[in-house]
Amino acid sequence: MRRAVLFAVIILAGMFGLAGCASISRDVHYAELAKEHDFEYFFSDSDFRFDFSTLDETYDYVKTASAKISQALSNKNRNKGLGARLYGPMIKTERPVSLIGWIRAQDSSKAIDLSNGNIENLLRKSDAVYLFFIVFHEDRIVSLSNYYLDPKYGGFSDGNAQVKSFKISDNTYEADYPMGWGIEKVFSYLKGEID
Repeated sequence: MRRAVLFAVIILAGMFGLAGCASISRDVHYAELAKEHDFEYFFSDSDFRFDFSTLDETYDYVKTASAKISQALSNKNRNKGLGARLYGPMIKTERPVSLIGWIRAQDSSKAIDLSNGNIENLLRKSDAVYLFFIVFHEDRIVSLSNYYLDPKYGGFSDGNAQVKSFKISDNTYEADYPMGWGIEKVFSYLKGEID
């Protein structure tokens, strides 16, 4: 009996180890893709919108853009926000998937105007950076957030707080944060694999 339990534990550990290795391998892949382009390729402005033909293209953009900003902000600690379902009106799209995003930065308690200068340099010098992706597909809307904090800055009063609602144009989108949602669960939801 002990042998069977030990064997089962070894098998499960191996399966989780392989899954972890696959995830790390994908992350390395996206980090390499991110190095092929400069920062402006992904974030030419602090507010951006891209339309995609498929959810897989959208996923690839989010993963690669996230890798790029992490590379640019290597002087900051990344505090990953959660994925959320959003409730509100759909936007008109030319392709099946639309992604709206924005970057915000602050020093101490004041916002930094990212329209005055090189965005990457301004972000690197800031105390805190917020990155948001909102994805619209069919009748589903999600958000993904990331927070980057300068280690010397210490605490960040709302850095771990999740945004309760988003304002896009004249519409307000209420956020619901299912437990444990990250990028994989968000895209499973968009594909209709989970509710």
